[in-house]
Amino acid sequence: MHHIRQLQCVEALEATGHFGRAADRLGITQSALTQSIQKLEEYYEVSLFVRDRRQITPTPFGEIIVERAREALQSIATADREIELMRNLETGHLMVGVDPFVSGSLLAPALSKMLTVHPHLRFSVRTGDWHTFKASLLERKIDLYVGFTQLSSDDPRVNLKRLSMPPPIPVCGPTHKLAGKRNIPLDVLLQHPIVSPSPPDWFLDWAASEGSGRTVEDIRAPFFLVADDLHLVKEIVKHGHALTAALPGDLEIEIKNKLLLPIEVKNWPKETPISLATLSGRPLPPAASLLAEEITKTAKAMPPA
Repeated sequence: MHHIRQLQCVEALEATGHFGRAADRLGITQSALTQSIQKLEEYYEVSLFVRDRRQITPTPFGEIIVERAREALQSIATADREIELMRNLETGHLMVGVDPFVSGSLLAPALSKMLTVHPHLRFSVRTGDWHTFKASLLERKIDLYVGFTQLSSDDPRVNLKRLSMPPPIPVCGPTHKLAGKRNIPLDVLLQHPIVSPSPPDWFLDWAASEGSGRTVEDIRAPFFLVADDLHLVKEIVKHGHALTAALPGDLEIEIKNKLLLPIEVKNWPKETPISLATLSGRPLPPAASLLAEEITKTAKAMPPA
């Protein structure tokens, strides 16, 4: 069985392409690094790296070892992180995935409360949609995900907890052609550019249910800009002729100051599937459980549309 240090040596040598730099990266002598690589080569009876004066590169055999070494080191790092999180609420590193359109109104207040009470916890937050993060959750690269999901989990490994929240509000700028219009049908809505993150499933499902005869690609077509930055999205809609939709809390100031105007869309959904996603059959670390509770409280306290 290979020692962790041997795997680290393989990974560092491939990453740097140089024995000296790899040794410095690991904080060991070049001689120790060389011996570690030689022992692996003796064990497999193959050459793992091509040595020349300018660059050290893995052989085809070495590429296999490098790939598996990275996987093993990642698994070990994940285990270390999860054990630290399970110990208590005062230490550890929590990994969170979040849809960019709920990060400000839903996750940020919950994290603020967490950091006030437990300042020694560390958090990493990555933004993206559910399709991006489902695999990360299953691979334990994140501890939980909050955002738009399907109505119910089609995978027994995933637990989806629906959050009670108002639906996103569709809005336009004050000079838009739809400003002040009422009962706008889907066909009219889709004639205008839309700015948003990747079109969420709830929107595609709703649009398809309206019976317009449009394909999914037809519905996606108006999304002329896909962006994860809500501030950028709102600025474009304010000053251009595009549409978007966001949660009420994220639009409160702009609507109050009439920088963005709500538009009334015919049969607009009364609710949207915003969920907390976690792994089924596996206890959450204390920090993740507490964060999930704070997110749920924040959702319940959110003002109605």
